Amino acid sequence: MKVLLWLMIPVAALIVGTIWASIRSRPPRPAAMQDSMASFSRFRRALAASTASSPARHLSDTDGRHTDDAADPSKLDEPAPSVARSE
Repeated sequence: MKVLLWLMIPVAALIVGTIWASIRSRPPRPAAMQDSMASFSRFRRALAASTASSPARHLSDTDGRHTDDAADPSKLDEPAPSVARSE
């Protein structure tokens, strides 16, 4: 009888573990509309605060061309050095 009780411990642990895993693996409930709207309004406020505190950048002239374009090769003083491959 004592052996049977000792063998029931792993069986009970297996049953409890299976129930726990099935409860934990269920998909979450959909969010309530009020929670979704509250988180969306927090997101909008944070986005507005971050864009309001960032400095304004003026990149275009009156004719629409970029003035501060560092990648424009015509604005470079000297040509870019070429990279030679050594094999």
